[in-house]
Amino acid sequence: MLRALVLLVLLLSAPALAEGVSGTARVTDGDSLRIGAVRIRLHGIDAPELDQTCTDASGRDWACGLWARDRLARLAEGRRLACEAVEVDAYERLVARCEVQGR
Repeated sequence: MLRALVLLVLLLSAPALAEGVSGTARVTDGDSLRIGAVRIRLHGIDAPELDQTCTDASGRDWACGLWARDRLARLAEGRRLACEAVEVDAYERLVARCEVQGR
């Protein structure tokens, strides 16, 4: 209920968000980015945290959080993203479905 209220307040205070957010994004980790001042978490994506390490099948650690960020950055780099609001999360980020070049 609180998240719905925060989303409503956010949308009322910035009506353009109700129609979506678009622009060139700055990727912050594997499932989060910024378009201008708007912090966005991608809906339906749960990527490793930026400083997280994972273990491969051979038992070796690797920087999976950095890898996830870099993969998202390659998808978004220099391209215009179009994001549609779904909700606001506990950290007051806009949770959104985003696409770039139809993906």
